[in-house]
Amino acid sequence: MPEPPLAGRLDGELLCFAGRFSSAPRKQLTLVVEEHGARVTTRRSDATLVVVGEGGAWPDGLGPTASLTESELLERLGVLESGETVKRLYTPAMLADLTGAPLAAIRRWARRGHLAATEQIGGLSRFDFSEANVAQLLADLLSAGRSLAAIDRMIEAIEAAHPRLGRPLLELPLVASEGELLVREGDRLAEPHGQRRLDFDVCDDERETDAAPSVAAVLAIHEPIDEPIDELVVLDAGEASRRAALELRDAGDVAAALERYRVAMGTERPEAEDHFTLAEMLYEVSDAAAARERYYAALELDPDYLEARLNLGCLLAAEGDLTLAIAALEGALDCYEAYADAHYHLALTLERTSRVAEATPHWRRFLEIAPESPWADEARQRLDGAAPSDDA
Repeated sequence: MPEPPLAGRLDGELLCFAGRFSSAPRKQLTLVVEEHGARVTTRRSDATLVVVGEGGAWPDGLGPTASLTESELLERLGVLESGETVKRLYTPAMLADLTGAPLAAIRRWARRGHLAATEQIGGLSRFDFSEANVAQLLADLLSAGRSLAAIDRMIEAIEAAHPRLGRPLLELPLVASEGELLVREGDRLAEPHGQRRLDFDVCDDERETDAAPSVAAVLAIHEPIDEPIDELVVLDAGEASRRAALELRDAGDVAAALERYRVAMGTERPEAEDHFTLAEMLYEVSDAAAARERYYAALELDPDYLEARLNLGCLLAAEGDLTLAIAALEGALDCYEAYADAHYHLALTLERTSRVAEATPHWRRFLEIAPESPWADEARQRLDGAAPSDDA
C-alpha cells in the first residue's frame, strides 16, 4: 500500500470514504475535508486518496490508490495529535441539529437504548461520534418517511437476527436505503436476516459492465398492521402512565400526553425528571408560564439538573427576561463548566444585552469544547465580528 503524505492541506485531492467511520458522520467529515481544499467522490476508482473508516473491518480490494486511515486523516487535518484518541461529545440538542431529527426523536432513541450516552453529568446525556453515526442512520430513516414506531420495529428485527451482538446498530455495517435498514456486505446489501438484495447506489468501484448481475428475491421489512401489545402490564400504574404519555407525545398528540403525564405524577411523589418532562410538553403547547414554573420545580428537587437550568435560561431569554436568563445559564456553568450548550446560549444572551466583551470568552470556550458542533460556524462568525446570516 503506497504511503501518502501526512502533512499539509488537502488541496487538489479527490477523496473517497470507505468503510464505517467512528469519529464523525460522513456528511460532517465531507464538510471538514472540503474546508481543507479537497473534494469528495463516491467512486473509488476516481479518487486520488481513499480514507478508510476504523469502525469496522478494512475493506477488500483497495487497489493501487493511496489510502489513509481515519485517524491518519484527522492527524493530517490537525484535529488529532499522533496517537491521540478523538473525543467529541454531543448533547441531545446538538445531535438534533446535526442529524436533522427532532429533539423528541433523539430523546426517544436514547430512552429506548438505541443511542447510548457516553457520559451523563447532572442529568445531561452526551454522545460520542459513534452514537452520532447511529443517530444519523435513524434520522435518515425518519426523513425517508418512516414512522418512529416503524423504525423501532426495524431495530427489533435487526436485534433478533443478531442476538450475539451487544449493539447491532453500532457493530454492524448498516446503511439506510429507501427507508429500510440494510447490512452492507462488501459490494452488496442484505436484509437483517441475511437475504441479499441488489444495491443500486454503490459507493465503491464501478461494477464490471459485462458481468450479468445476480437477481435475488427481496424480503423487505414492511410496516405490519399495528397490534395491541400490552407491555405495560408489568409496570406499576405511575410508570405505565408515563410510558403511555411519552408514546402519545412521540405520536404528536402533546395535549393528550400532558394529561396522561399529569395522571402519572398524581400516583406518586414526582421526581425532578417528571417536572422537567412536563415543562418541555408545556412549552411545546405554548404555555411558557407553566413551563417556567415546572423548570423551577425540577431545580428545587435537583439543583444540579443541567438541562433544566439550560432550558429555563433559554425560555427566559425567549420571553425577554434576559437578566434572569443569564443567571440561569451561569448557574448551569457553575454546576458544570464544560457545558458547551450553556456557553453558546449565554454568549447569545449576553450579546442581546450589548455585553459583547463578556460574551467573547464564552464563544471561545464553546469552540474549545465543541469545535465540530453544528453551531460552531456561528460562534466563529461572532468572534470574527460578523453577524451570522439567517441560514447560520
